[in-house]
Amino acid sequence: MIFLIANLTTICWPIYILQNFKLVEFPGLLLSVLDFLLFFLTFYFAFRCAYLLVKVRVFHKNLSVLAVLLIFQWLEVLIGKIISWPYETGYWTLEELTEKSLLNSTMQQWWTENPSEMIKVDSFNHDVLFFIAGFLKIHFGLSMSNILLIVSVERSCASYFLEDYENKSRTWIALLIIFFSQTFTMIFSIVFFFNYLSYVFGISIIAISNIGAVMLMLYSRHYNQKITKIHEDYAHQSNYTLAARFQAKENMKCFEMIWKIVIFALCIGIVGFATALSLYFHILPELDTMLNLVMQAMINLPPLVVCPAIIYSVESFRSYHFLSVTYFWEKLKVGHGAVDMMPVQKKSFSVKHDEIRKETETYFNQLAASWI
Repeated sequence: MIFLIANLTTICWPIYILQNFKLVEFPGLLLSVLDFLLFFLTFYFAFRCAYLLVKVRVFHKNLSVLAVLLIFQWLEVLIGKIISWPYETGYWTLEELTEKSLLNSTMQQWWTENPSEMIKVDSFNHDVLFFIAGFLKIHFGLSMSNILLIVSVERSCASYFLEDYENKSRTWIALLIIFFSQTFTMIFSIVFFFNYLSYVFGISIIAISNIGAVMLMLYSRHYNQKITKIHEDYAHQSNYTLAARFQAKENMKCFEMIWKIVIFALCIGIVGFATALSLYFHILPELDTMLNLVMQAMINLPPLVVCPAIIYSVESFRSYHFLSVTYFWEKLKVGHGAVDMMPVQKKSFSVKHDEIRKETETYFNQLAASWI
């Protein structure tokens, strides 16, 4: 939605329908409840994934730090949603609308370069929180669009420093990636928010950066795959140290996880693109309310896909008991009096978890010994 402020400044707000009174009335209220449940699920998976990344040692510290930072950025959307929800449902209205007749009307618009079609606002002094919420959502969305680039750069560094990447923290790599990615995202968010770039040009920049990230990732994957294959085929003649072989295997595991995320991201992109086209060309006007919520979910809820993909791609994460489905299921059975089955399941899980933990510790201890 494009706003024209005082006939001077244009602002882009990532939403199609504003002041949608149907969302607080049945049956539209069901969509609001569904939206709330999706946010709750996203919060659950984001919190659990961040906890596991910090608690369970699986990836290099740099990759874990970057992943946790990206997950915590979802708080931007959560804050933005809390601020904007009253405006989205019409509970609050924009006080500075030029056309006062719109105060009690549902506004629909996706993208336009025609000033006559923009939502005109005299100023944003009284509705500054609403526009801040829009900026937070844009900043988060653009940050998520850089996930592949961030991970590919970090894994490329892991491939370059193959011999001792695990032995040396090299915190400067994570700090530089954070600095440059956040700087780029902030600048691009400001440019996008104030509508300085055309919609097509902005999407093209995002697409080009992701294509570059995929190419970089493919090259790094090929490089690590070659090292792993050389060791498997010619172990007695391999010139690579244990540290290098371990790092190559870790990189390959990361790439396997990343490809799962890429597949899910492509599905989200296809759904989002189709939804955006439908809204822009008014293909299904009777479903605008639902399509608007779908589009909002595509923008606001990437962790709902990314975090489960991370959790269920790593055995150590899947088997960790913290806030898992098994944990809640056992608690539920305790509440219903099914205590007799608890010790067996808990013991089984404990044994499995201890085996994984011991195996991981042994692996790292052997690796550390090889560096001495």
